[in-house]
Amino acid sequence: MLVTIGALVNFGAGMYNSQYALYILRHLELPANAYGLALSIGAVGGVVGSLIGVRVKNALGPLRAQITCYALLTIPFVGLTLAPAHGLAAFPYVTIVIFLLSVLIVVASISSVGVFARLTPSSLLGRVTSARRFITIGAVPLGALAGGLIASVWSSGVVFDVAAAAPLSALVVYLLSPIRRIRDIPTSA
Repeated sequence: MLVTIGALVNFGAGMYNSQYALYILRHLELPANAYGLALSIGAVGGVVGSLIGVRVKNALGPLRAQITCYALLTIPFVGLTLAPAHGLAAFPYVTIVIFLLSVLIVVASISSVGVFARLTPSSLLGRVTSARRFITIGAVPLGALAGGLIASVWSSGVVFDVAAAAPLSALVVYLLSPIRRIRDIPTSA
């Protein structure tokens, strides 16, 4: 289940990442230097995520914290399409979307550290890790390809809507699985 959830989220992230710079620069018409500044300021969200990540993980449990962050990714995934302004007026909105995305990614990463190591016997950890990473990281370029195809037929805005469905699908997988009842991960496999 966790691999499926990770693959779905990464597929959506690949779609999103394939289009968001183009959307910001071309559709929202944010100047390139303002976009760079928005990225820099928004990246502070990663620092904030690093400061609150362990507390969120401890409060919710590692799996629930991770799934909560994944579900909340839908907000920045569709957030750009809701920007009320263009040009420099879009700057604060773009910055907030990037900030939120950065917070969520870092908190989810902190929450996921060690989960598989705790669930997998040490003799199988290398094989399980390589298979998991092949599937979950392999979903990113597939999502990017799908995002490019969708944008070429419809628009980047449609890509964001479809990309937002991926973490929501991951949430459905989680809610329908037995792991939803798990709050804390056992300390040994």
